[in-house]
Amino acid sequence: MVIKPYKARGEVRWYINGRIRLLSGEPKLLQARGFVDQRAAQEWLSQQISLGGAGKLNRKASSKVKGLDCWELYRRLKGDYPSKVTDQGRWKHLSRHLGMREVLSLGLVDLREYRLARAEKKVGELTRQGTPPTSAQLDREIELLRRLINFSVASELIPRSPISEGAPGWKDVLLNADNTRSTVISEEDFAGKVLPAIRAYLSRDRKFGKRHLVRKGSRAHNACPYLEALFVLAFDCGLTLREVTHLQEDRLDRKEWAITLYRRDTKGQMRPRKVFLTPRSIQAMKAVPTPLQRTGFLFANRRTGRPYQNLNKARADVMRLAGFEGAWFHDLRRSFVTNRVDEGHSYKVVMSASGHRTERVFRRYNILREDAQKAMQDRGGRHDEGLMKVRENR
Repeated sequence: MVIKPYKARGEVRWYINGRIRLLSGEPKLLQARGFVDQRAAQEWLSQQISLGGAGKLNRKASSKVKGLDCWELYRRLKGDYPSKVTDQGRWKHLSRHLGMREVLSLGLVDLREYRLARAEKKVGELTRQGTPPTSAQLDREIELLRRLINFSVASELIPRSPISEGAPGWKDVLLNADNTRSTVISEEDFAGKVLPAIRAYLSRDRKFGKRHLVRKGSRAHNACPYLEALFVLAFDCGLTLREVTHLQEDRLDRKEWAITLYRRDTKGQMRPRKVFLTPRSIQAMKAVPTPLQRTGFLFANRRTGRPYQNLNKARADVMRLAGFEGAWFHDLRRSFVTNRVDEGHSYKVVMSASGHRTERVFRRYNILREDAQKAMQDRGGRHDEGLMKVRENR
């Protein structure tokens, strides 16, 4: 049995190549690759040998495999992949309801009951905004469960998938509802409403905001002092909330004023992404002090020295003061994509700045606004008037 490393796209992976002997005495060829380290490869090999005593699938043992076993196998063999953090958050809810259930006993009825249980307004089921999860979010959680089970089938942990995609009634389990948000903030609104709201919120201006936001000890009094820089980077550069709050000093090049994000800094990004700052972003970054306690984080909490974990209250208050009540921080990133496309930049250029890998996801951020369509029609009307004048002159 050979277990050796190899290089794939600049990363070291491990592969297995060899034969094992089944209980019947016949040899079986085992070939697998893509393991993140030697330990993962050895564990997979030990599992294959232990199944049935010598690599044969033990159907009695597989009937007792639980959902937690499928997750542990998937997490251990996949290693570090782009959507790992997202899958961990979704599995947290799946494990609470279906983690200890035997996989082969699951059915479509269990998935429908799971949707009903997740939709209840109970502690642990609500999102960070205090609302029940959307139907699209529940679709992604069920898709993760199906992916875990299919991976276990491919790894010969279980003989079949009890919730295959072609099963009758599967389309009723996944609603596939459209959850695309359409909130877009224009450049005029951001400069004329959002930025003044942030400054008034931080300066505790009673004339601009409400009285309960400005008294000593309130959340405005203890707010993050870097709110303006965080909002500007998200709106001008298309960065996500985590990319901004966890931005480190060594990621910022102060000579050419560019931010380089690596795979561990962002979600779903395989290659380094370089984002150039706008003049307004450069001015905002110059006002940011040096990192506290040498932690390396540019926007560290003054009390803990770590990045801010929750800015939902400050974001909600600022957006309400600016007249965009209910707007999310991620809507700033959506506004960046929409505004850049409306300015005439190509999809490839905007995607390279935003970090989107597929046009399918990119189109969810490119919102068609009515004013842009109206401007197009106005330009077409002026063109028709010019043609009519030319024809009259002839």
